[in-house]
Amino acid sequence: MKYLQNILHRLSASPALFFPLLLLPGLLLRAFHLADYASLPLISVVIGPDVSEYNAHAMRILSGELLPSTLQIHAPLYAFFLALLLKIFSLDYFAVRLAQGVILMAVTALPVFLLLRNGRKEEPDGERFLPYLSVLLLGLYPPLAVYQCELISEPLMIALSLWGLFFASMTETARWRTAAFCLSGLFCALSMITHPSSVIFCGFLFLFLLWRMRRDSWKGILKGVCLFAVPLLVIVLLLSAWNTHIAGRPVFIQANSGFNYYLGNNPSANGTCSIPPGFLWDTVHRFAAREAEKSGISADAYFLKEAFHYMAHHPRHFIGMLAKKAAMALNGQEFTTWSDIAVLRELALHRYAFQWCFSLLLLLGLPALLCGLAEPVFRDRMKWFILYFAAFYASQILFLTAGRYRLPLVASLCVFAAFFLCSLPERFSSNRRAARWGAVLLLTAAVTFYPFKRNIAWEENYAATVLAESWLRAGEAGKAEELLAKFAGNSLFNDRRYNLLGEIRLAKEDPETAAMWFSKAVREYPEQYQGYMNLGALLLDAKRLREAEEQFGKARPLVGSSGGMADLDYNTGRLFHARGDMEKAEEYYRKALSLVPSHRKALNNLGTLALAEKDYAEAIRLFRKACALEPENDRLRTNLALAYFFAGNRTEALDALHDALRLNPDSGQARRLLEDLQKE
Repeated sequence: MKYLQNILHRLSASPALFFPLLLLPGLLLRAFHLADYASLPLISVVIGPDVSEYNAHAMRILSGELLPSTLQIHAPLYAFFLALLLKIFSLDYFAVRLAQGVILMAVTALPVFLLLRNGRKEEPDGERFLPYLSVLLLGLYPPLAVYQCELISEPLMIALSLWGLFFASMTETARWRTAAFCLSGLFCALSMITHPSSVIFCGFLFLFLLWRMRRDSWKGILKGVCLFAVPLLVIVLLLSAWNTHIAGRPVFIQANSGFNYYLGNNPSANGTCSIPPGFLWDTVHRFAAREAEKSGISADAYFLKEAFHYMAHHPRHFIGMLAKKAAMALNGQEFTTWSDIAVLRELALHRYAFQWCFSLLLLLGLPALLCGLAEPVFRDRMKWFILYFAAFYASQILFLTAGRYRLPLVASLCVFAAFFLCSLPERFSSNRRAARWGAVLLLTAAVTFYPFKRNIAWEENYAATVLAESWLRAGEAGKAEELLAKFAGNSLFNDRRYNLLGEIRLAKEDPETAAMWFSKAVREYPEQYQGYMNLGALLLDAKRLREAEEQFGKARPLVGSSGGMADLDYNTGRLFHARGDMEKAEEYYRKALSLVPSHRKALNNLGTLALAEKDYAEAIRLFRKACALEPENDRLRTNLALAYFFAGNRTEALDALHDALRLNPDSGQARRLLEDLQKE
């Protein structure tokens, strides 16, 4: 035992060596999770709310659209980060997720480690290991590992905001004061344009820095304020100015902020994401759009007005809801945001290490925080983490909570839990301390294990449609159909189920049954565009062009997203293509690409038009872009080879054909073209 202690003491004296070693267990955990995740098509077939939108934005960036032409409902920085990883790893989503998980783990743990190392003065022997144990807990916390490997923005926002916190702490050092103020403001700005939930944190941090400067001269205070605020305001206001330019009205960071506030503050709110995607979500937004148009305001402004009306006319209910959200944010359940499949327990971490981890972290960390607030030494040592916890806890209360949204609390709770474990003997050094800790532990347990009601069947049902769609897109129609049948008892998401079942029957070459499902979607959900569009596409494939055009016409006024409109424009282009009107077909394909520059099918069809018009350079450009978006699609490689062949570039054509045959050795078209090339 003494030998082990000596080793630990030596390692703690060499943090540059010890820190990377502490990340290794976290790396292994993320690699294990992704190896397990690879059994599902969702690892590379990106389906579902938020993740698909971030991925689509990253694809638009890769296609050259650095400045969005339409207003985005998500802050943009994560999409750029994701686009960079997709570029580096050639759209290999396993490698992208692993790299993202490891990078975010390291850049999240490092500021925590540095904050705790820099905060050391004279300390008890056990607390020497506080920075190391905190890093270990952060790396091994399973939900954080899962989310850091997912295509969402919160983990990046946490890392950036922690660096803002670290540089704020460095303002206490005279030597680094000027640079620290600037860097703190810069990282706060970056965290805000990653996810606006960090706005409250940035406000808390600014006020805390202002309070700490209260004894400085007015010139010193003004300098500190300017150094912190200028980089923050420049970055955030530039983004807001661009959004305002696009929308023609003031927009701060991203669209939908008004709805996000309304979602947590309205008469039917339940403290978390109560409105699921699909029919209910669209119904609420359509109603808001109609009411907003009558009042001459934006939908966001309408949602804010409704939220403020609720607060003013139902103050007791509003205060009760704030209290409920305060408790739910510290509850052991992982409340859903409808964007992941954890509730299906398909993966090992979802089954064995997801639902109970936050409870354990709370039971260790929250009593340490609440008891420590009465101790000046604790308050001084942990002031930055207390501020971080308080800011993001306030965000949960003011907006809404969910397992994903409260992830920032984990960073502070890991530190508080590590502090408790490192100072365990001291916590029970007197009967008074032990009694106080026991009382706070009971209070924490009451909140942690309170059985807040949630409709888990809804969550499972929606998650099943997400997973089923991924199986379908991966070419496993049978598995998709089997999964949908398993969760057929709940009718809430029948709008998604009917359309998916129709697509499944199409994949199984049963167009009659597919038409039945699409017609059922149209009949039961007449305000949803997907049924009309899918039915129109089916009629188009059957050469019933006039009927297809009617269905597309019914779908057009119902589309509420750029992605949906791009799909509709693509199908309308197909309609004109089938009629032989190539000019109109090209017009609609280009409309689809103007909305979604990464629309692979529109790129391919536009490439075939360019090929027919003997514009071989344009055809090559379009097919290469399509191949970059779907590198495993052998038919795109064959089309590219054909374009190279007609352009007279035999070497490139052969390379493209060999790639196509590597992907699909049974491709008859690629083999015939290869034979033609070899005859020359």
